[in-house]
Amino acid sequence: MKIFIKRSLLKKLIFGIVNTIIIFVLLFIVAETALRLILLKKAYYLLPPDRSFVIKTRDAARFNIDDNPVITINSSGLRGPELPSARAKNDYIILFVGGSTTECGLLNEDNTWPALAAKSYNNSSLRKYNIIPENAGRAAHTTRNHIVLLEYLLPQIKPQGVVILCGGNDVGLILGKDYDPNYYLDSNTLEDIKMKTFWSFEAELNPAVPFYKRLMVWRFARKLKVEYINLAALKESFLDAGSYIHLRGERRVKAYKTNNVLSDKNFVKRLEDGLREYRRNIIQLINVCRRNNVRVIFMTQPTIYREGLSDGLKELLWLGKANFFSKKGELVYISEKDGAAVLNLYNNLLKEVCLKNNIECIDLAGIINKDTGNFYDDGHFNKTGAHKVSEVLGLYLRNNL
Repeated sequence: MKIFIKRSLLKKLIFGIVNTIIIFVLLFIVAETALRLILLKKAYYLLPPDRSFVIKTRDAARFNIDDNPVITINSSGLRGPELPSARAKNDYIILFVGGSTTECGLLNEDNTWPALAAKSYNNSSLRKYNIIPENAGRAAHTTRNHIVLLEYLLPQIKPQGVVILCGGNDVGLILGKDYDPNYYLDSNTLEDIKMKTFWSFEAELNPAVPFYKRLMVWRFARKLKVEYINLAALKESFLDAGSYIHLRGERRVKAYKTNNVLSDKNFVKRLEDGLREYRRNIIQLINVCRRNNVRVIFMTQPTIYREGLSDGLKELLWLGKANFFSKKGELVYISEKDGAAVLNLYNNLLKEVCLKNNIECIDLAGIINKDTGNFYDDGHFNKTGAHKVSEVLGLYLRNNL
């Protein structure tokens, strides 16, 4: 009798385990199928298409930014007007690429410098084309992201021109603890960067990618981690940008600041690695544009950083966290003097590479004044600054397009 009971319990246990496995497999298949039907796209989208949302701001008048700006994303997943279904002969689409200083997240669309530059050109009696500005700027993007973005968006959007404002976020790479000096964008890193660059999921993946990484369940979970878990600390920035910037500013004021990083041998080695990658990435961006027969114009990165900033201006700063220098959880930021020195090296390298490769480059950093007349913080343009950038670029386009 006892043996019969034990066998009966064992059968029930095995039956339960088998049923659980079958249910799990069925649920997995349903989830995989549903995610493929809902999320897989034939096109690449930088941002979720056909959406709009409001970013809350604080002290908008004081900082000369828009009060609760509306961010509108078109059907191409970009910030800008809808692309024409049939292009006129004089339509000239420009894709504007960069980080948050291109995105202009605290300004309404008509106050962003890409939109204003296009308007400046289009209103000129000397214009030859009708510029259609498509803003592909996104916060925290570096030249690594720009390469992937252009590789996949240029054949899709088919612009005639690209304007790239870069440098600041690439400096941020070398300030982090996790910077890989041997990083190179290849088949081993491409899928990861694509996931961090685009909102959308692509329908086809490289067969060399392991099978489990091609499953939508895995890719969706990975995307959640990238977009939400890793950005949990930035949650406030999407809900209330003003409060978030104020909070980060208070942290920077209280934190230790670096002093003459260019004399630190370890950091100089890191800097050399960063500049080497930056050169390689700029050349790769140039090559991507050339392969697609697209004209490219680079612009150097202006900021408010300089030696001798007043205490009032220092209170506006919130960027430049330098984990490379921190010890035992110490909060360290790069000083204004050091930030200016390092960024100057990146800007000079950009000009050098462009000159050597016969590529257009506007030295925006040498034109925009380093004060609150143009910036509301370390390097983001207020309404006046965006107008100034648009005037510089608009004039250049009128004379050279």
